[in-house]
Amino acid sequence: DVTLDFLDLSPINEHAPAAAGIPYGYIREEGLRVGIYRRLAEASDSGDLAQLEAELADRFGPLPAPTRRLLAVGAIRLCAADHAIRRVETRGRKLMLTGASDYLMHGTRFPRLQADDTDARLDEIAELIKTSGQWSR
Repeated sequence: DVTLDFLDLSPINEHAPAAAGIPYGYIREEGLRVGIYRRLAEASDSGDLAQLEAELADRFGPLPAPTRRLLAVGAIRLCAADHAIRRVETRGRKLMLTGASDYLMHGTRFPRLQADDTDARLDEIAELIKTSGQWSR
């Protein structure tokens, strides 16, 4: 489960700096958009995500920023699963990762996200997940 409070998941706000989704202007047909969301949810490894990204670019043209961010969230979900993390959540700058039974702490507290830019925050979260094995469990 990934809940990032800094993202705007509405497909209507495609120009918002924190938009993450498939804009109506990119894929107009509702059924196709729903199918893409389903495939993203069903992706089980980075190869699935890469294939989906390549197919989107081939069929619909270059990916808009919100769609790239949506794929980054999918990559975060997969990375978390690879590191035995059940839940990824942000509250403000605080990153909260839940392992098998409890929160993972970086020392005695939750790590704080340093980046202000949405894309940089997504990258930072992915990197923190990769190093979470060194934290308290």
